[in-house]
Amino acid sequence: MAAPVKVKDRKYESVVFSAYVVPTIPILSGAVGDPDGAGYVAGKYVGLDDPKKDIKARMRLVAAAADQVYNLAAETRDDPSILHIFMVPEFFFRGKTGAYESSPDQDLTQYGGTIAREIGDQPKFANWMFVFGTYLHSDIGAADSVKRKKAEAREDLIQALVRAYEASPDDDTREFVFSLLTQATEFAQSRPLTVVRNSCFIYKQQSSSWPMGLFIDKRFISHEDFVISYYSPTAYTEMNVAYPYVDESSGELKSEATDAKSIFSMDGITFAVEICLDHRRGRLRMAREENEQSRVPVDIQLVPSCGMQLQQPSIIAKTGGFVFNCDGQYATRDTKASPDDHTSVFKGSKDGKGHTQLTTVKAEASAPEQHATLEIPKDARVITAPFSVPSDVNVDQIEACGAGEVHLYSKLCLP
Repeated sequence: MAAPVKVKDRKYESVVFSAYVVPTIPILSGAVGDPDGAGYVAGKYVGLDDPKKDIKARMRLVAAAADQVYNLAAETRDDPSILHIFMVPEFFFRGKTGAYESSPDQDLTQYGGTIAREIGDQPKFANWMFVFGTYLHSDIGAADSVKRKKAEAREDLIQALVRAYEASPDDDTREFVFSLLTQATEFAQSRPLTVVRNSCFIYKQQSSSWPMGLFIDKRFISHEDFVISYYSPTAYTEMNVAYPYVDESSGELKSEATDAKSIFSMDGITFAVEICLDHRRGRLRMAREENEQSRVPVDIQLVPSCGMQLQQPSIIAKTGGFVFNCDGQYATRDTKASPDDHTSVFKGSKDGKGHTQLTTVKAEASAPEQHATLEIPKDARVITAPFSVPSDVNVDQIEACGAGEVHLYSKLCLP
């Protein structure tokens, strides 16, 4: 990747953030332990039987949400000096089995990517950047008989451990069974039956740097990323999946559209993207401390998530830069976390299962122990509207918790 473009070469003067705030969690049947901590989520995924139709239906929802935001943004939508960023939460594209398989009809670089680019290439979106949530795709086509047998054995084990946990007569027994469950999942993830990429796809029409769009890969897997207690050898669960290794030895600046790295420039603006747990663990903050090439000034930091809000220790945007989060799981801010209501705009969805959050950097992080100082962006306002579901999509067949809503923020001047 080339050095960050100078401000004088920048195409845009201002930015408008928007989002399709839709719950992206599976159907939940319970939890083992605390799913927000060291626990596990039990449930099953929702989607159409035909993965190709599933992708198409989800893209239809994204297109409709983007159209709705466009209609709401009458004052700014066609101004060529304003970049509009439209974001979708993590896990929006995962299908009925938890991840799409490796085939042309399910590959986002082929079938899904073509539809995504058709959305972004509409003339009215000439100055819009689309952040298509995340897309989960496997490294295999169909599981072979050996892997199927292993998957069945692992699911038998996990079912037995969950039953034992639920039937535990006291805390000591429950703690013991939970430790066995932890050992089982750690063993399984260290010896995965399949590797799944959890990738954020970003596209903007007429981008000379990334003409076909680009991917950002999630590095850290959490216990909420895949379900347990879902008996199906074809499903992607806690017991058979791991994310691929992300090599950060050479830093986090993207050089190829499909590499896993997270910092890139587009139209004179430098972006950084962290997906959910990567943000909580400070993936980019750590990378910048260890690699000088990663210490480029970041104008906009984006955090698509499912169960995450902005974390002050992880913010790397420069002074005057913006940090924006779109989440598909919860609508109430963690009162112990920062940025808080005095340093950010946090807008929860009315269905209680999603939010957006926006902050600006008053003073950037200057040392490992010195976090960024944050404040509410000047004159920041947000409007929301229930999502108008297109008549040709049955949203209940592809989303577990409803259609969600759209959020549109006011225009902000770029640093």
